[in-house]
Amino acid sequence: MAELNAIEMAIPHIISNNMKHSKIITDSRSVLQALHNPSNLKPIIFHLKQLLNKSIELIWTRAHIGILGNELADQYAKQATSRDTIDQHMHIPIRFIKKLLKHDVLEEWQNLWANSAKGRAVFELCEKINPKRTLGNFFLNQIITGHGAIASYQHKFFNGSSTCSCGLSIEDRHNLVYQCTNWTDIRRVYFPRNFTKVKLAK
Repeated sequence: MAELNAIEMAIPHIISNNMKHSKIITDSRSVLQALHNPSNLKPIIFHLKQLLNKSIELIWTRAHIGILGNELADQYAKQATSRDTIDQHMHIPIRFIKKLLKHDVLEEWQNLWANSAKGRAVFELCEKINPKRTLGNFFLNQIITGHGAIASYQHKFFNGSSTCSCGLSIEDRHNLVYQCTNWTDIRRVYFPRNFTKVKLAK
C-alpha cells in the first residue's frame, strides 16, 4: 500500500512539472502486476490507471542491491515511521474494512441470538452463531427445529404413530438429540456438547 501511495504522489508531481519521458522505479512487483491487470478494479489501482500516461514509464528493480535511489527511498520510509506526526494519510484497504464489518455483524448477530425470546429450543443446542451453519443440512435442520420427517411432528398432521423406531419413547427433538440409539454416532459428530444438565425445551 505504501508503494501505491508513493506512485500516486509521484504522478501528479511529474505532470504538474511537465516532466517528459519520466520513469518511476519500484521494487514492488505486486504493484506493477496490479497496475497491468485489467481485472483489478480496486479504487486506488483504478485511480492510478487514470493518472498514468504514455510519457510515464513504470520500471521494476530488485530490492537491496545497492541502487542509490531505491536505497534512499527505503531509508526515508524508515525515517518516516519514527516521526511524531503523520502528514500522509493512506487509503484504508477494502479487505481491512470488510474484516471490521464482518466482526461487527457477527457480534451483533450473536447478541441478538443470545437475547432473543424466540428459538430458545434451538438456542439450547446452538448457543454460538456460526456462519457455516447457514449453509444448512436438510436432515439436521429437521432434528434441531423438530419440524419435518419426525414422527411426533408428522403425527400432528397425519395421525400416524409418534413412537421412535428405537422403541425408547416418542420420536421428537428431545429423543433424537438425547436418547435415540439409532443416532448415537451422528449425535457425537453434530452435538459434541455435554447435555447432561440441560433440559431441552419441547
